[in-house]
Amino acid sequence: MLELDGRGLAGCFGGNKETEVITAATNEERVAYLEALGWQVEPEPLETLQIKLPADLKGYEDYLALQTEQGLPFADCGGKVVCRYTYRVTNYPGGRSDAQVNLLQCDGAVVAGDVVLLGEDGGVFGL
Repeated sequence: MLELDGRGLAGCFGGNKETEVITAATNEERVAYLEALGWQVEPEPLETLQIKLPADLKGYEDYLALQTEQGLPFADCGGKVVCRYTYRVTNYPGGRSDAQVNLLQCDGAVVAGDVVLLGEDGGVFGL
């Protein structure tokens, strides 16, 4: 299990949106959720990782803002173990092959998600 100290996740958006509960306990449900958002992904995750978050999510302000904007309850996960599923995106605009999507779950519910572009011109973006 990986323990994060506030520097392990990054985001770049802010805003307000009401939090919703999205249940995606199985791989099929996670893939279906991503497809409903318009993402096509390889059917199996590249990586599955258990992460123990710090109780105080100070240092995660940008990532918290990104998740709040998306209506996901990452802010409620301080001190909890989350499971991160990373999938390769197969339909990123422009045909980029270095796009990945992360879904973080706690107790079977999606609590965070982001799209990551690898490489020098990469970044972290909302779902």
